[in-house]
Amino acid sequence: MKLTVDAKALHDAAKLITSVVEPRSSIAILSNVQLTAGAYTLFLFGADLDMELALSIPARVEIGSETTINAKQLAALTRGMTGLIEIETGEDSVTIRNARSSAIFPPLSAGLMPHMTERAWPSGFTMPAATLSQAIGQVRYAMGVEETRHNLCGLYWHIQDGGLRLVACDGARLTYHDCELRPGSDLPGVIMPAKAVNVLSKLLGTPAAADRGCDIQVDEKQMRFFVPGATLVTKTIDAAYPNYLRTIPMPPYTWGAGFDRMELLAAVKRVSEGLRCGPDCGIQIDVRANGADLSMKSPKLGTRNRLVSCGPVGDCKDAFYVGFNSRFLLDVLRAMPGAAVMMMANGLTGPWVFRDPEEAHGLHVLMPMRV
Repeated sequence: MKLTVDAKALHDAAKLITSVVEPRSSIAILSNVQLTAGAYTLFLFGADLDMELALSIPARVEIGSETTINAKQLAALTRGMTGLIEIETGEDSVTIRNARSSAIFPPLSAGLMPHMTERAWPSGFTMPAATLSQAIGQVRYAMGVEETRHNLCGLYWHIQDGGLRLVACDGARLTYHDCELRPGSDLPGVIMPAKAVNVLSKLLGTPAAADRGCDIQVDEKQMRFFVPGATLVTKTIDAAYPNYLRTIPMPPYTWGAGFDRMELLAAVKRVSEGLRCGPDCGIQIDVRANGADLSMKSPKLGTRNRLVSCGPVGDCKDAFYVGFNSRFLLDVLRAMPGAAVMMMANGLTGPWVFRDPEEAHGLHVLMPMRV
């Protein structure tokens, strides 16, 4: 193999591959990236046992071949490099050099790299990459991390009211976002693992995906995503997702208040950061007619308060107090895109709904806590 490729393009591709491969795997090949030189193109491929990512970048190829080298070391080597990089393989080495530096890697055979079996995809649809990226960005914060509840450790994709709904829930918070689909689009309910969700989010944020469509193929065991220059294939979580609709309070609501989202976000950050009492401290919101008082207490540092303006929501009672995990509340407020936020509930100790009055495509549900 002998080729020349742009340094930044190679680094960006290698960095994406490192989010898939296992850097400390006992199987050495799973820490490597496969490099394949084709006609005017360098193909990069990385995989673990549950997911694989294939990328392509332009290159000037003199001799075509394939090999594998350590993905993390490749990304580290190309960080900060500019201009053109030359890649050349020897009998037992891979040399990567530019005008100022060079490195020699010990390769592994490309034949050792695992690949998922090709399959027929019974369901598929296309949607704008920017729309899917925005939807994932608004819900992925609520994905579970406890392996004992592995069916919550991912994003639930299913059809709801003729559109695509993405759902995330970790037991203490829940959120969903709806996206429009072409009539007749089909999709079995599947759970996409959290690691694959994060890789997909990075792919959708690349310049190559901007203003482009994302082709999605799904069956009950795997999902495949294609954007220009990249293909991601992932296994799904083999489990049933809980009936999340039962946990969402339905109108008419008894209690509620409306806020300016950025003002409330700044107040929560100011109060919680002032005490530095850990990420899971409770913050109390005391709503009255003249505004809402946010307060947090620390046994060592005392109490912090912040007053923010608020308004009524419909016929809801607007005099109440309720406590939330401050980190969870910050996650909700950061994920919402609009200027305003309403919080509503049917009971002070039950789940609370947070939503943008101008946004009909999603909502957030947060359980209160005793403060």
